[in-house]
Amino acid sequence: MRILSKLTILLFVGFLCESCATYISYMMPTPPEIEIPDQHNRIGLINKYDYTNLPFDNKDKKEVYFSAVQQVISSLEDSFISDENFSFILVDTLTKGIAPVNFSAVMNANKLVSICDSTKTDLILVLDFFDTDFLIETEVEEYDDGSKSKTNIVDLVVMAGFTLYSKSGTVLNRRKSSRSAFYQSRPALVSFVAIGPSIGNAGKEVNILANKIGEDYIQNFYPGSHMGMDKIYTGDPFEKVESYMKNQDWPEAIELLLPLVNSTDSKIAKKASHNLAIAFKASGDYSAYEYWKKK
Repeated sequence: MRILSKLTILLFVGFLCESCATYISYMMPTPPEIEIPDQHNRIGLINKYDYTNLPFDNKDKKEVYFSAVQQVISSLEDSFISDENFSFILVDTLTKGIAPVNFSAVMNANKLVSICDSTKTDLILVLDFFDTDFLIETEVEEYDDGSKSKTNIVDLVVMAGFTLYSKSGTVLNRRKSSRSAFYQSRPALVSFVAIGPSIGNAGKEVNILANKIGEDYIQNFYPGSHMGMDKIYTGDPFEKVESYMKNQDWPEAIELLLPLVNSTDSKIAKKASHNLAIAFKASGDYSAYEYWKKK
């Protein structure tokens, strides 16, 4: 009985300790993927994707690619023009060459310097590649009588590759952007491949996704956010801290936590350092977060 009582007490104490912590969710700021000087920037566009030299002969498909590339360029132009932080210049909307489906070698730095000097641009954005295709996934449904049916779920995928250069010819960012959307579903027949969906018939849908790719790109210059979730310590002496952190009032939480990290009680100091690290991370101060999470 004594052993059982001791075990019960230990479990109860463990429960109390666990109850002195909780989880909070919060919107956490993220830095921009592309960081540039905080000034008005003149950005020039060069299209290196030669849509007149496509590796297929289907006329309808060629028209879809031509229209979609134009849509990407137009969407980029509209996005940058509507932003007071940028001026947008069409330097070269069609560089004769190839129509790649992935990144190739970076542009010559001296050539880029010359282009920036002649166009008075601060940045050069290059459309390196473009592609669109269907992604097909087969879903199987089994019925009570043991029979099965198969359905092909078809998604349309559009992708493009961009490289951003400084006026000194340095690569600042290289990214592949993609957008996808449900296109159609149909029974999975043996002859599906032969009679499957055609890009040549999907011009409208491709243009919608191409437009979104252009709209998405400018967001890389701005901070973003995503949902975070972390454990924080509660209870005495963190009652007020808990309230501030749950309400995402990080400055007030930090102000209360800073004295606690110097507590003579090592357990309180360690828990305060943990909470302080979370508060700094949630407020976007990642260097302070890295410092305090090691305490």
